[in-house]
Amino acid sequence: TSAGSTVWECLALGVPFATMILADNQRANAEFLFGEGIAETAGAPENAGFLGQCGRLLRDAFCEPGAAFQNAARGQGLIDGNGVFRVLKKMVA
Repeated sequence: TSAGSTVWECLALGVPFATMILADNQRANAEFLFGEGIAETAGAPENAGFLGQCGRLLRDAFCEPGAAFQNAARGQGLIDGNGVFRVLKKMVA
C-alpha cells in the first residue's frame, strides 16, 4: 500500500502490508513503520531498484508469511481504535 492513511487501517485490522512512497507526505510514515520493524518499504517508484524491491517484498510475503504476521501484530499495538472519539471530543470542547 502507499504509506498514507491506509496504513493505519491495516494496522488496526492486523493486516500485514508493505509500503511504497507515492507522495512526499508519506515518507515519514514509511520511515517510522520501517524503523519500528512493522512494515517493509519498497521506497519510491523513482528510486533505482524500486521494482526489484517490490518483487523481493512479494516473494518474502509468500515464502515467509509468519514474519509479515508478526510485524502486523506488533503494529496493531499502535492502534487503540479510539482516535475518532478523541477527535470528536476536541471538536466539541
